[in-house]
Amino acid sequence: LWRPGQSYTYIFTFCYAHAFLSGLMFYLVDLVYTRTKTRSIDMLSGLVVYFPNLIKVVWLMLFIFWGLPFTVKFSIELWVLINFVKTGSLFLFALIIFILAFANIFVTKTWVHIAYGCPTKKNLAYDLNTWESLFAGYLIFFSTIPAVVFTNLEL
Repeated sequence: LWRPGQSYTYIFTFCYAHAFLSGLMFYLVDLVYTRTKTRSIDMLSGLVVYFPNLIKVVWLMLFIFWGLPFTVKFSIELWVLINFVKTGSLFLFALIIFILAFANIFVTKTWVHIAYGCPTKKNLAYDLNTWESLFAGYLIFFSTIPAVVFTNLEL
């Protein structure tokens, strides 16, 4: 079930995924801040009107954060859930499902409000430039492509 060699692999994979996904989230927050000069969620809304490319990257980040198939997060969550079922820890299995569901709901709700709420500011700065797009692509690439390697691991 929780074999040490495999557990170490998944723990390393979790740290890897967490580093890139957290980096992507903080990077997106910084991109929003540099354009709006605020981090207040109450002040931010309707950014899709001004920054459509930024919102596309936000959606990619959300797909990765949700742990959809072909993302590193999916393989880690699947491994944990399968092992909780194998060990008979149905309470922990249910708790993990509950935590994952609510984390996804609240993070998505916040970003959707920022992206599609009623716009409050006008004459904001520019959308993503080339360097910002490349760096976001780098973070997205390393949050999804390695999942192909980790899906070949034995569950």
